[in-house]
Amino acid sequence: MKGSGDAEKEVDAIMVLELVICVVGVIANITMMSVIVIMREYRKTLTHWYVLQLAIADSLFLFTLPLRAAESLDNNWQNKDWSCKLQETVLFLNYYSSICFLVVMSIDRYVAECHWHPTSILQKLRTPTAAVVISIGVWIVSLLHCIPVLLYSTSKGQKPSCTCQYVFPEYRNATQNCIDEYYDIGSEEFENCVKDQDHTPASYCVEKYNVSVTLTEDDWDDLLAGFGDVFETTPSPSRYSGDVETPVYSADPLYLNPGCHYIGHASGFIGFLWVNFIMMFVIPLIAMTACYTMVVLRLIATRSIGDSRANQKSDSRLSSVSSNGGKKRKGSSLKSRWNKTRVTIMCACMVVIFAICWLPFHGVHLAKMRGIHSKSSDFCNRLSQIVLLIASANSMLNPIIYILVGSRFVRRIRKVEMTSGGEVFSEESTRSEGTQRVR
Repeated sequence: MKGSGDAEKEVDAIMVLELVICVVGVIANITMMSVIVIMREYRKTLTHWYVLQLAIADSLFLFTLPLRAAESLDNNWQNKDWSCKLQETVLFLNYYSSICFLVVMSIDRYVAECHWHPTSILQKLRTPTAAVVISIGVWIVSLLHCIPVLLYSTSKGQKPSCTCQYVFPEYRNATQNCIDEYYDIGSEEFENCVKDQDHTPASYCVEKYNVSVTLTEDDWDDLLAGFGDVFETTPSPSRYSGDVETPVYSADPLYLNPGCHYIGHASGFIGFLWVNFIMMFVIPLIAMTACYTMVVLRLIATRSIGDSRANQKSDSRLSSVSSNGGKKRKGSSLKSRWNKTRVTIMCACMVVIFAICWLPFHGVHLAKMRGIHSKSSDFCNRLSQIVLLIASANSMLNPIIYILVGSRFVRRIRKVEMTSGGEVFSEESTRSEGTQRVR
């Protein structure tokens, strides 16, 4: 069992990592948004427009990490309930909008590569107007999915150790429950029972009450006998909660410690987790995998056909085409092909990183539905913090992927430095913005 010193070091490490992710992520996202906006990249390719939306969602989420770090440090939510709701809503708004925009980007790359002909009806989805409408739709859908989180997030526990949690309602038949508890229908006790079950407390963060209970040795033996091997057989005088001696959980592999399972939780909460995993993780990943598989097959086929035709034309027109002109056209074709491939690689990398970062988060929730056996509550709580930390890193990694893969970053930064008052950077960029079709 870990000592308090080790536990404090773990908490400090998690808090430091959260702050590092926050600082690095905010700087990277602001840099990426600046390049996209100042360089007007969003006018050149629709992918940059969707990446801009992704950066906005990531930045909003990263600004909430200091609140989460403070909670980890104090093991207590010291802010108002509305800030708890805001934190969790922004978390899932980031998650939902990220997965939706990644799906949109995948479909966009599929249409761009596999239905590139201007007469294709799918090309109507790649106009600037359509991109704005799609983005507004994604934000609205993401916000609507956050309604359960907004309603049921609150601080819960005993003061001063309340934490930001989800308290989903358990839909139950209060009348039937009171009948099952053998209350006489129509009696005062029965009416009070129904009212108590229908009552929603004003706050789930309550004062800690100390209750003094005196148990004889026989009472204690009878109590332990009723629980079997769940509790240790020998009470320790050093383990007390208030004035009541608290038995310690054993390492029985069949026993589930608090914080290691969702058994008995509200059915609404369990349904919420399943919807998040299946509808907002598994199905989108399948759709994105299908899109990029078809894009890769198309690129391979196009490259093979293009190389074959290029060789034929080169042989038939070798005497009539100058070497300089041929090199120029070939270089231009290779550059255009690489630009498309680079954008597709960037989108695919973002999808892979998203899956890697969020899969542990869903995995722990699924494991808690069945129960994580023979682990302490501290272990399970720390595990939840770690997988959430990994999920948070996704918001930091997205702009880094864009900077390293999705843009010629150094050249764009130099252009940004040369720009003043939002002027167009050069005649070449002006011509490209005015005449180039959206890729």
